[in-house]
Amino acid sequence: MRTQFPVAVHLFFLHNEQVLLLRRFNTGYEDGNYSVVAGHVDAGESVTQAAIREAREEVGVSLKPQAIEVVHVMHRKSDDERIDFFLTVRGWVGEITNREPHKCDDLSWYPLASLPNNIIPYVKRGLENYQNGILYGEFGWRPYTIGVNTRELGAPMSDYIKWIRGKVGHDQIFLNFSGACITNDKGEILLQKRAASRDEWGFPGGALEIGESAEEAVIREVQEETGLSVEVDTLIGVYTKYFDVYSNGDKAQTILFFFQCSVTGGSLNVDQEETFDLAFFDPHNAPELFNQQHRDILSDYISQRRGVFH
Repeated sequence: MRTQFPVAVHLFFLHNEQVLLLRRFNTGYEDGNYSVVAGHVDAGESVTQAAIREAREEVGVSLKPQAIEVVHVMHRKSDDERIDFFLTVRGWVGEITNREPHKCDDLSWYPLASLPNNIIPYVKRGLENYQNGILYGEFGWRPYTIGVNTRELGAPMSDYIKWIRGKVGHDQIFLNFSGACITNDKGEILLQKRAASRDEWGFPGGALEIGESAEEAVIREVQEETGLSVEVDTLIGVYTKYFDVYSNGDKAQTILFFFQCSVTGGSLNVDQEETFDLAFFDPHNAPELFNQQHRDILSDYISQRRGVFH
């Protein structure tokens, strides 16, 4: 079946090594976070025509086609699939003003080398790809599998584990995970109640996919399990000598890379599939965590131990 999905334009207004950013407000999507002048391409409209229209509607300036240039194209997956065109704007007629104050509560110039923390992640990626001369990129997709027969295996980690188990049975294998410590402004830690063990809590995280780094895995897992977009600040520790026997008899030695992360966007979301509940807790009064690995992580965090290798 042929796919049909939205197409959008994103305008990088540039001046003196700075980019124009707007903070979303009262839209229901990424409110409080920064984006750029952007909008959907309407039916019967070219990308260039959409860019010119959005500039006029959102910041009140006129653009000539020769002043704009497509510098990056992104195939993005969020709730649906999208194609995003990113264009630079290096000249305009008129004074830039906030023409949509009901949707934007701040319009400011930021240095390209020092973007705000609360910029929408895919927009940040688009800016980075532009600065690195990357014309095409993908965002929000699971990484490809590498070194295995993907027709036999399939990309999700659950299928990979089934593939391995089909060869070794219940014998012990290594399983690699990434986990996140996310705090709020009160110093409380975010914990996840997992749907598979509804009375037990743990830190957000999950298994690495084939071809994925530990950092990439924690960013993806946090988004999938909590709805939050994060970036990694530092490595708290690597927890390696832990052994689990699952209810079906499978045995594994679990290796967990645990990171301190900062929230860059999104909002908490309980999907009732991977996550049964999400809540912030005082670290000293946290509920019982579901295994010794997570309990040791909490103890190290409270003791302010970093660079831990268990």
